[in-house]
Order: sequence, then structure tokens, then C-alpha cells
Amino acid sequence: MTADEAVAASSGRVRDWHPAWMGVVLGTGGAAVAGLVDPLPFTRIDEVIGALLAALAVVLLPILLVPYVQRQRHHRDAAAADLAHPGLGALFGTVPASLLIVGLALAQLAVIGWLPAGTAWVSASLLAVGLVGAVAVGVAFFSGIVAREQVPAEALTGAWFIPIVVLVLVPSVVARLVLLEPTWRVSSAAVLAAASVGAGLMLFLLLAPVIAWRLITSPTPPAQQAATWWIWLAPAGAGGLGVLAASRLAAATFGGVASDVLPVVGLLGATAIWGFGAWWSVFAGRVLVSTSRRGGGLPFHLGSWGFAFPTAAMTALTVELGRSWSAPVVSVLGAVGFVATLLVWVVLATQTVAATRAGRVFAR
Repeated sequence: MTADEAVAASSGRVRDWHPAWMGVVLGTGGAAVAGLVDPLPFTRIDEVIGALLAALAVVLLPILLVPYVQRQRHHRDAAAADLAHPGLGALFGTVPASLLIVGLALAQLAVIGWLPAGTAWVSASLLAVGLVGAVAVGVAFFSGIVAREQVPAEALTGAWFIPIVVLVLVPSVVARLVLLEPTWRVSSAAVLAAASVGAGLMLFLLLAPVIAWRLITSPTPPAQQAATWWIWLAPAGAGGLGVLAASRLAAATFGGVASDVLPVVGLLGATAIWGFGAWWSVFAGRVLVSTSRRGGGLPFHLGSWGFAFPTAAMTALTVELGRSWSAPVVSVLGAVGFVATLLVWVVLATQTVAATRAGRVFAR
């Protein structure tokens, strides 16, 4: 290949850069957080694995973010076309979600003493950019959907949750920032956490019936969209963690009787959300087994990373609930979930490396 051909190939890859690429960072960061919440309390191997995955996510974040920026600068029409696409547009939500999950992983590393408390400033910066990005992407995508005369039924998938569910990550980051920097105003942090949970979960409750209606009344999504069944676990896992964090921040703000009542209310709410996630995991698991048998397996593509973060989010919530309720059975489920998260990550990482070497991952 000549130099001119190499430049042309590079430019073509940037022009056609798939909006799901940042799902790699999101899934890796999610797996890191699942390990850093200590699902295996009898050993530190989980924290070591979490720290290594967090380091990998930090490295991958700027590497994979650069093509998004270059595409926006040099191929703005192509990027805008993808954002307006009812099937691809929602995947841009993985960009702010990745910023937030990396910020969360770094903050958790600081909380457990693996990084200095000053890391809070890095996490806060990622939080600010991620929050603004989440609102911008979500509003832009759904404004485009509303403006369309007709949306194909096959485009209505769980991927639509990504631009809105990202908001429920905010309270988990904020709660750790307050621990690292006690001088930061807890009341402002509580307001931000509660508002973010409200936006993320309320929009999920608004959108979920629409997606469920499509699943019930239309043909079963093809094997290529298999991850969109599993992605429902992301609002459950991340949303439950967000409710816990927001309730504890509010309790610290009000004090008095509220300091005893609000955490209990938050724990009950998070457990109810976890119950939905547990039921859906069994249901979606059965659907995925049937889909894989009927289609000869589940094909790999960048959207397959949609299996990673939801598994990690449900695992982290399960671990937290097991600890909060002092329920050994739930804690065991959290440990099993962590092992499952690692297996999912290893499989997806292996497939991604193989597909990248072969060049298949760059094909649309």
C-alpha cells in the first residue's frame, strides 16, 4: 500500500467511524467498577482486576475518542447523518457514558485508597463534560426522532435507552466526589444527584413501554440486535445504584430523622429496581438462547459490547445490595455476576481484537 493509499484508507475509516466504538470503553469501565466495589471480599484479586481494567479504560478513552472528534471536524455531514439515523443515533450516547464511567472508576479507586484524593478533580471534570454531553446527545437524537415522519419498527430497540440512562451514572460519581472532597457542598451535590436520577429513570419509564410494544407487536429482532435485549439491565443496575447514592446524599444534607429514613427508602427503591433487573435477566437470557440456536449463534459486531456494561451494572448493584441488606445469598449472586462480567468482557475483547486485525470491525 502506498502512502497516498494509506492516507485515503485512514480518512475513510474516520469518515465511516462507527458510533458504537465507545461502547468498548463503557464496557471496560463498567467491568472495572464491578471489580472495585469488592464483590469478592475474601480476596483483593477483584480490586486488582478492577484497577487494571480501569487503567485500560483510561488509555482507550482518548484513543477511541480522537476519531469521533476528527469525524466531527472533517466529516460533519456523515456524523450528522448517523446521529439522525434512528438505529445508529442513540449509540452516540456511549461517548458521554464512557466519560462518566471512567470518572466513576477513577473516583472509586481514590475512595479505596489506590489513587490520591486529588483524583476527585479529574473525575469531576469528566463528570461535567459527560453530563453536558449526555444532555446534548439525548436532546439531539430524540429531537430528530420526533421530527421524522415515520420511524421503522425495527429501529425501536433497547439502544434508545443509552442517551438517557447515562444520566443515572451521575449520582454514583457525585457520591464519591463528596467523600473525597468533603468541603464540596453536599446540598448542591444532592440536588444534582436527585435531578439526574429523575431525568434518567423517568425518561426510561416513558420510553420502556414504547420499546416493549415493539417487541410484542413486531417480529422478533434479528440476531444482530441480540444485545438490545440485554441492555435493559443497564437502567436497572445503574438506576438502582443512582437511587442509593442520591438517597444517601440527601440524608447527609438534611440530617436528623431524614438521615435514618432516606437511606432506607433509597435501599427499598433500589431493591425494587433490582427485582425488575433480575426478572428481566432471566427473560432476556431465555430469549437470547433461543435466538442463538435459531440463528446459528450470535454474530459479533461493535454493538455486541452492549452485553458488557449492563452485566457490570447489575453486578455492582447486586454487590451493594448484598452488603446493605447483609444478605449472604445476594452477595453470592454478586460474586457470580462479577465472574460473568469478566467472562463477557474477555469474550468481547478477544472478538474485537480479532475483528480489528482482520479489518472486519471497520465495515458498516
